[in-house]
Amino acid sequence: MSIRAIAFLLLCQSIAAEAQQESESAYLNYLHKKKFTWLIGRNYDSLVQLMDENILYIHSNGLTETKEDVISNLRNEVISYTKSDVMESSVRVFGSTAVITGKGIFAGKARGVPFELNLLYTEVYAKVKGKWKLVSRHACKLSV
Repeated sequence: MSIRAIAFLLLCQSIAAEAQQESESAYLNYLHKKKFTWLIGRNYDSLVQLMDENILYIHSNGLTETKEDVISNLRNEVISYTKSDVMESSVRVFGSTAVITGKGIFAGKARGVPFELNLLYTEVYAKVKGKWKLVSRHACKLSV
C-alpha cells in the first residue's frame, strides 16, 4: 500500500471520528436540555433512567442530593420547577465521559417559596453500558 493510500485512510478515519464526536455532542446537548423539561413536567421515570445510581447534585445554595433525594424531593414537591431557559450550553466529550457547561434562568418553588435563579452549571455524563448517564451536577448563582 502506498504512503498516499495510508495517509488517505488515516484522514478518512479522523474525519469519521470527528463526525461521531459531533453527533455525540449534539445528542448530549439535546439530552441535557430535555432533562429540564422532564423536571418541569415531573417525568420521574425519564429522570430515573437518566441519572446514575451514584449521582451527586450540588445546588447553588450548597444543598447536595443523591438520586433518591432528587426524585423524592420532586415527588413530594419539596422542590418544583416551572421554568428552565437555557441561554447557552457547550459539550466536551472525552471518550466515555462528557462535560456540559451552561447558563440559564430557572424558576419554581422550594419548600413553597418561589424562586428564580440565574445559574451557571456543570453537568458530567458517563457512558454506562452503552447509555449516557448523568453522574454529577453542580450549579452556582450568577449576579444579573
